Amino acid sequence: MKNTKLISIIIIISLLIVVSTLVALYLTNSFAIWGVCRPGTQSAQTPSGKICYIPSGKDGQKCKTEKDCNGGGCRLVDSDSEYPGVCKDQQFGCFVWIDENGDYDANQVVCID
Repeated sequence: MKNTKLISIIIIISLLIVVSTLVALYLTNSFAIWGVCRPGTQSAQTPSGKICYIPSGKDGQKCKTEKDCNGGGCRLVDSDSEYPGVCKDQQFGCFVWIDENGDYDANQVVCID
């Protein structure tokens, strides 16, 4: 009877350790390589693999400065417009980026991979 109780306790403790480890890995986005992200984050494919990121809520909206993008980047699309850029949460690729002051050099292409 003692052995059965001891084995049961060991099994329960082992299960608790496994479950708490899996929860901790999930909450730290450690499963990003499989496209599994914790609540409030989204999965994205990058040149170096999948990642989880916090969406800005501004992706695809027009912008004048990087500040308009709530943490994303402001990519130049039309230098003749009142709002020359569009917000991008994922900043991978080669673009002209508008900085936090609304400044940019249309001839300076920045590539992020």
